[in-house]
Amino acid sequence: MINIIKQKRVMEMETIQKKRVSLKCNISKRKLVKSLLIALVCLFTVNSYGQTWQIGYPNAAEVTATFNNGTLTISGTGDMQDWENSSDRPWDNIKDEIITIIINSGVKTIGNNAFFDFYNVTSVEIPDGITKIGNSSFNSCCNMPSINIPSSVTYIGDGVFAWPWCGGGLTDVTVNWETPLSIDESVFAGTNLSNVNLHVPSGSENLYARAPVWESFNIPGFIFIPTPFVQESKYIRFEMDDDRLLSITTDQLAIWLSDLDRMYEQYVDLMSGLSPSHDGAKLSIRCLPYDDVQAWARGGGNSIIWTNDYVSGTLTAFATDGDWSFGILHEMGHNFSGSLSGFGNGYNLYNWNEELFANFRMYLALTKLPDAMVEMGRYAGWKYNDEGEKEELPSVETKHYGAEIANYYQEDYDLKINGDNGYYRPMDEGIAMWGLIRLGNYYQQNNDHGFWLYKCAFAKINALPYESDFKITEWQKFNIFLDILSDCVGRDVRETFPTGELDLIESLMDGNVSSSPWQIGNPNTADVIASLDNETLTINGAGAMIDWGWGGNGQLPPWYYSENITNIIVNDGITTIGFYAFIDCTNAVSLYIGKDVKDIKIDAFWNCPAMKEIHIKNPIPPSVGDDNFFLGLDKTTCKLYVPSGSENAYKSADGWKDFYILVDDKTGIINVETGKINIYPNPIQSELFIKSELPISKVEIYSLTGALLLSENNFAGKISVSSLLKGTYIVKIYTEKGLTVSKVLKE
Repeated sequence: MINIIKQKRVMEMETIQKKRVSLKCNISKRKLVKSLLIALVCLFTVNSYGQTWQIGYPNAAEVTATFNNGTLTISGTGDMQDWENSSDRPWDNIKDEIITIIINSGVKTIGNNAFFDFYNVTSVEIPDGITKIGNSSFNSCCNMPSINIPSSVTYIGDGVFAWPWCGGGLTDVTVNWETPLSIDESVFAGTNLSNVNLHVPSGSENLYARAPVWESFNIPGFIFIPTPFVQESKYIRFEMDDDRLLSITTDQLAIWLSDLDRMYEQYVDLMSGLSPSHDGAKLSIRCLPYDDVQAWARGGGNSIIWTNDYVSGTLTAFATDGDWSFGILHEMGHNFSGSLSGFGNGYNLYNWNEELFANFRMYLALTKLPDAMVEMGRYAGWKYNDEGEKEELPSVETKHYGAEIANYYQEDYDLKINGDNGYYRPMDEGIAMWGLIRLGNYYQQNNDHGFWLYKCAFAKINALPYESDFKITEWQKFNIFLDILSDCVGRDVRETFPTGELDLIESLMDGNVSSSPWQIGNPNTADVIASLDNETLTINGAGAMIDWGWGGNGQLPPWYYSENITNIIVNDGITTIGFYAFIDCTNAVSLYIGKDVKDIKIDAFWNCPAMKEIHIKNPIPPSVGDDNFFLGLDKTTCKLYVPSGSENAYKSADGWKDFYILVDDKTGIINVETGKINIYPNPIQSELFIKSELPISKVEIYSLTGALLLSENNFAGKISVSSLLKGTYIVKIYTEKGLTVSKVLKE
């Protein structure tokens, strides 16, 4: 009888796909019977090329896995077990040798992590009858080019075909459901699905082209044509170019739109009957791609344009949680700004921060609707993760009904007062917002949270004649609004502010005004410098300008100076003009753009309606963010001077083709340093004197509307202006190096 049998395995790697294990048995030369027994042991001790494992669940014996010659075969009549950790799989130490996976009929499910990180697998066969493909079961199978999923599959887990680190080699996916199976977006994470062919049953192409996740694939031979969608309520017209964005039923959408109608009515009440609709048209909510919006949404006039990326999620949040959407209600607040939407007389001297006022109008409307719910997030700080890296915590979401939203702003105020400025809202906005809410509560009537007071204030504002806010600071505008409120209550409302709070607000608001020059380069701010001299704004340096945005991010130049600018010069070396760079330069009449500018971002010259001429040196038309980069300008009357030979390029270029295009042989732009050209006196009376280190070839004087009034060649130091009436004029001075533009006042 044998008491001890010794076995020894020696592992030898011949190639990355093939490994053989040989077993050497030490056979003693004692008895023939003993030798035969040892031989039998050697015969039935198999190597990895014939190894079998029992992997069924709950009965392990019902499903087996066998590895042989690079192929892993799964057989049986039940479910595979799941593996929480891939290292627990019986074949984990040979996974790099597996090239082919065959699952035979009878097996019902594929377990979680079953074939995770089978890097060398190139072929997988899944039979009809499989009902579940478990989480991450084929995750990181980076060399698997195709997969055929049978119609029997009713569930595909998270990350099944995700290849987060290798990008994947998947080129073809075949599915057999007539109706697309609902799957999580993580299933194919890490793969650019637009490069993967999706083969679907004939006649179901349109369904897959409209289904989440599946819509991202390329369906060979099929061109999807989106179906527009429109639904209207009493005051709202909701429009989509692609109805796939509609994630709720039309009945649910009708309920949401009716809720927006109720908000609309409160906004109209707040404005004493005024609205952005001048001809009875409904407020339009239009859903467009992000490139057309460049924001979550934008409100103004009688429309809101909404980025497609956020539509479905917002609608779903309403259907599941009843969230009316802070974002859309906020944009409606912009719609009820008289200066943005053209009702009243456009008086805006009170408005130091339109983002704040959009929120404040929204708050006042919500005070009248106690059942209206908005969910709002707050910055939650950060922590160090397990790798010692700093990461931001998820925002804290809170629900607020009607006037309860005031609690959010009070908390925001408390954070700012206590020095926590981690949340995105500018500090002066957070403090002033709660100050206005608190003021309304102080003077409220019949528990209306001050609605009557602000209704009175907006009625007075909308009745006031338009005035330019030229060189009016935020603090001055804030006090204009307090004066209007004081007029409504018959006493100075400043007495309601805690001691020192108005001083704090003043310091914060005045801190937003800085003087020239400004460092505005991106990513290195010092690479680009903006300077304002004699009402000409000059941009010098090398590289791109900073991007700006709405609200606290401001624009270049700071709003305090924008109406004081008549000429803008962007010199050679500047490559990109940033988002919103020259927004609201309402008196700018001329623009000079250097040869290196290749990109002009969205709304860079929004609301520059006085622009009469643009000189540009680049023979290749710079790309523009959208057609709104000169929103508010009549391009057909604005002269665009371009280099000789580039006229046709500009006439066919998006954003430029609508201008009145002329050839300009004098697009030279110079860097004028302070003191090299001196214009005096200013104001002028009968004569204008100009001193220059460079010879002056010509001087021209224009009206603010762009009409040429005086011109003198071979300038000799002075020009008579006695024929000019009192007012402001543009002076253009030509030298051998280019053009200098300034503004003078005639008394």
